[in-house]
Amino acid sequence: MFGVSSRWADIAFNPGIGVVLAATAVPVVRGLAALQTGLARALPTTSAAQRTR
Repeated sequence: MFGVSSRWADIAFNPGIGVVLAATAVPVVRGLAALQTGLARALPTTSAAQRTR
């Protein structure tokens, strides 16, 4: 993938990527949930405020 033709590099690369993805999965999911919550709270408030004007 990066121009390295070593079998051991391939073997180390795949679990390395898996560890990085596993380590960042929880913060990414929490961040996306917080983003969805923020949008869910902001959008109805904005729509209601525009209707009352």
